[in-house]
Amino acid sequence: MRRSARARYARLKIHPDSQVEVVVPRGFDERQLPSLLDQHESWVLRHLQRLQSAGTTPLQPVAAPGKVQLAAIAEQWDVTYLDDESGRYGCRAAGEGVLKVSGGHHWQPSLKRWLVRKGRQHLVPWLEQVSTETGLAFRGATVRCQRSRWGSCSSRSQINLNAGLLFVPPELVRYLFVHELCHTRHMNHSASYWRLVARMEPDYRALDRALRQAGKHLPSWLHARAIAAVRS
Repeated sequence: MRRSARARYARLKIHPDSQVEVVVPRGFDERQLPSLLDQHESWVLRHLQRLQSAGTTPLQPVAAPGKVQLAAIAEQWDVTYLDDESGRYGCRAAGEGVLKVSGGHHWQPSLKRWLVRKGRQHLVPWLEQVSTETGLAFRGATVRCQRSRWGSCSSRSQINLNAGLLFVPPELVRYLFVHELCHTRHMNHSASYWRLVARMEPDYRALDRALRQAGKHLPSWLHARAIAAVRS
């Protein structure tokens, strides 16, 4: 059970390691906990069974990382975790190369928000630098934690970057920037597009193959998630 200053009602969550968490407001009467669990027993059992028999894509327990290594910008962070009974959660730098994460099971969204902030701090200026070098202009950039794409470019030359790029070798990150910036001229993968890519990055074929395999650099915790949640 975890008390939260933000909670307005009791809520049950099931995590990938099969732990059942009950999040309650500060003034919650603990004597109500047995009846709350009884009320949702079938829901809990049903989702635990689903977790155990997830077929070809089971959710495996993922431990909170003790280190975060950002290969793209040559940074390594030691991570410590704090139990904050106030219900507050977050992630902050506490000295050089040290991160402090509070909030119990909320460590993952806290780390992901920190990763997005790091992406805005480092990836966007880096993209601007490559844009200047290549002469390929873009109108704006956003950074998100995404599952399927390293990046994308809209018809309005807005570029979206995956915060997971921070875990990827720098030469692949730069190639991804070139790839998306070339889409500001060609919104397709035509022969003209690839000729432009080749002019900006002669070794693009090898880099493109490596980028397709770059998911191996992502830590297992990045996309792990709780499978269900219910409120009471």
